[in-house]
Amino acid sequence: MSHLSIYSQGSGKTFSFLMPVVYAIHRDTMASSEQRVSIDTRGAMPKAVVLAPTRELASQIHMDARRLLFTSPFRSVCVYGGNDIKTQLQELSGGIDLVVATPGRLSDLLAKRCVSLCQVSCLVLDEADRMLDMGFEVSYAEHDRSCNLLLTKSFHVYSSIASN
Repeated sequence: MSHLSIYSQGSGKTFSFLMPVVYAIHRDTMASSEQRVSIDTRGAMPKAVVLAPTRELASQIHMDARRLLFTSPFRSVCVYGGNDIKTQLQELSGGIDLVVATPGRLSDLLAKRCVSLCQVSCLVLDEADRMLDMGFEVSYAEHDRSCNLLLTKSFHVYSSIASN
């Protein structure tokens, strides 16, 4: 399923994409008869990825995700540039279900083989128009050849417009 949405600012866009993400993580975990694997030799293996153009937006999304995941066994980690990568690597090493990231830091972690996208079943691009304006492209396949991120089960593109 693919999805494209445009929201006005302050309309609950973050919640509207996080609820299906949390549902997908839960569904995929319950459907799997195998032991839950969120880290292996390829690095941390999240079930969902949310990309945001700025660290401020990534942090905000992560805080909302933590609120939604608070009573669940699922973990969310926020990774972005300008912050200590060692701390972020420690958080990733504990196993994760959701990664909220900026494109540059995710690319760095993929290149270092600290994260694998092989189990991603839900990808969200928040503020997609801003990321495209900044030159972003979904080109993570060069880092993780065994996975095709664009063939994920669920691909969502969100953007907000200023309310007048």
